[in-house]
Amino acid sequence: IYFFFCSILEEHQNDLDEAMNCKKEIVELKEQLRVMHERYSLVSLQLAESEAEKGELQMRMRREFR
Repeated sequence: IYFFFCSILEEHQNDLDEAMNCKKEIVELKEQLRVMHERYSLVSLQLAESEAEKGELQMRMRREFR
């Protein structure tokens, strides 16, 4: 009976270990997603600024070459 309980406890410990590993992986993935979101936001802002500059230059060129 002792060995039976030990094997059950060992199985549950393995399940707990696996759950903890999954939780760690989830935390790491959330952090990666946060960093990626920050980079995406920065690149989006830079693109918007670049497009605004492009539009301003196009307007200046049109005015100067009429």
